[in-house]
Amino acid sequence: MRHGKLVSLRKPMIDFERREITLDVDITKSKRERIIPLCNTLCRSLEKLCSETPDDLVFAYVDPRTRSWRAYTSFKNSWENIRERSGVKNIRFHDLRHTFASWWVQSGGDLLPLRDILGHSSLQMVQRYAHLDTAGHHQAIQEVFKTQFGHRGE
Repeated sequence: MRHGKLVSLRKPMIDFERREITLDVDITKSKRERIIPLCNTLCRSLEKLCSETPDDLVFAYVDPRTRSWRAYTSFKNSWENIRERSGVKNIRFHDLRHTFASWWVQSGGDLLPLRDILGHSSLQMVQRYAHLDTAGHHQAIQEVFKTQFGHRGE
């Protein structure tokens, strides 16, 4: 998710049974509803977090001045601390989206579902990751050798 959507995440947007987040049309960049599947680990972490925060807040903290719960409006300080502890200086929060997309394609994931998960309006936006999927090329070469020579080109 983009940073802005993440800080605006509310409990009713999360379906723990289906393990997905639904972003309504009024808050998505593409103005289309977006469904984001959750892996089991993230789903459990969000469930725990939601059980610790009041009302519909997911990402919240207790304001030391007022002693009341407040929604985070930014993860800038947290992100800076993570970068500092990891020793990785030249990475933006948004780079996490690109990393996920790269891993998706490298794992053999289809570009159409990736487009929907990332919330892109066109397939052209996710084409930039297509060059990372070379597994199909390797398999095709193996099939050529198998067909032409009866072995897998080893």
